[in-house]
Amino acid sequence: QREIHYPLQYILGTWGFYKYKFNVGVGVLIPRSDTEVLVEAACEFLKEKPEPKVLDLCAGSGCIGISLAKDYPNSAVVMVEKFEEAARYIKQNIELNEAYNTLLLMGDVLEGDGSGEYDLIVSNPPYIPKNELGEMNEETKFEPETALMCEGDGLLFYRTISEKYKASLKEGGMVAFEVGFSQADKVAEILKQNGYK
Repeated sequence: QREIHYPLQYILGTWGFYKYKFNVGVGVLIPRSDTEVLVEAACEFLKEKPEPKVLDLCAGSGCIGISLAKDYPNSAVVMVEKFEEAARYIKQNIELNEAYNTLLLMGDVLEGDGSGEYDLIVSNPPYIPKNELGEMNEETKFEPETALMCEGDGLLFYRTISEKYKASLKEGGMVAFEVGFSQADKVAEILKQNGYK
């Protein structure tokens, strides 16, 4: 399996991320150490909040939302995921980590209405433009393309979330994204255009 670059994480079935373990397999994005940086930034922000409400968009395996729920047991974490295959792993990972201060909602982030009030909105959305597919390593071809690839310039989810979910963010709240290696300035500009500081 490794000779054909089948992901080690899928072979093992579980993978460590941040401080916790997560079930992974075909149909869900593999949690990566890059994304731990996003969790650490979110945790730093949440430590000032007594009972934070968190919204995790494009939740995948649930590794971001569940990690935050575990670090902050007084929090309430809502995870939104579109695909049933990934949602199956979120359910397993809630049980595996006993993260019962979480709620899974099935739905398309791009069609969401941004209801509710949250201290933190966090997302690792699909952001790789199709023209960069050839630069990806061999293992990624086994991961769901819907979790990796985004039409056009790869910025669709950042534009939509920044606009549609702004009303869901409490005064003084934070939105935090994982972005592609060349996207930080562009995403910052999208946020500024939508009135974020």
